[in-house]
Amino acid sequence: PVWEAFQPDWIITAAYGRILPDTILQLARWGAYNLHASLLPRWRGPNPIAWAIRAGDEVTGVTLMAMDAGVDTGPIVLQDRVPIDPIDTRDTLTVKLAEAGIRVFFEARQRYGDGPWPADPQPGTGVTMAPKFQDHESRIVWQEPALVIDRLIRSMSAEPGAYTIWEDQRIKILAAEPVARAAEGRFGRAILDGNDWLVTTGDGYLRVRQIHPAGKRPMTPGDFLRGRRDKGLVIFQ
Repeated sequence: PVWEAFQPDWIITAAYGRILPDTILQLARWGAYNLHASLLPRWRGPNPIAWAIRAGDEVTGVTLMAMDAGVDTGPIVLQDRVPIDPIDTRDTLTVKLAEAGIRVFFEARQRYGDGPWPADPQPGTGVTMAPKFQDHESRIVWQEPALVIDRLIRSMSAEPGAYTIWEDQRIKILAAEPVARAAEGRFGRAILDGNDWLVTTGDGYLRVRQIHPAGKRPMTPGDFLRGRRDKGLVIFQ
């Protein structure tokens, strides 16, 4: 009843996370559209930005599509490509894609007027899904290559955060970067280097610059270890 009384010209959603029933979609005089943060049909679902980073995609983008009964399956009105920089996190890429989404919406209005806007069916190939991460998928596996771990960290940002375990304590890794240098020692061994940790991975070191121990504020590894005698004996599980 509320929607019917409103009588919208458009229905526009972005990062809404729910499927609107057809009874609502039909209320919009000029159409119901969704801005999705990927180049559909790649990364359908609620977590496209994180999956694009984690997969190592060099380019992503936004898709303006007409909504239908499926999950991000509607026909495409316009798309805009956005490069993914090697240092992009989920947070920084979200800002870029939000700006691209605004551009795409106003381009559609300029190109097609009020609507309804023409749209083409999505390709039947190249479909990938972007589900929410499960908790175990956020845990760092130090046997993996440093670049893979770096992508995981950047895809998680602060929340939910990629994490590791030390002395039964969960520690989120907030900022890190691969180091092109042969590593020594067992996987997950962290050596203090200034205020950073150099952690042994499957193919080299990962330089960890900022962490967030459970129940504490974000800090550098150096601050975390200040006052401890066993600074050289950190082995992550």
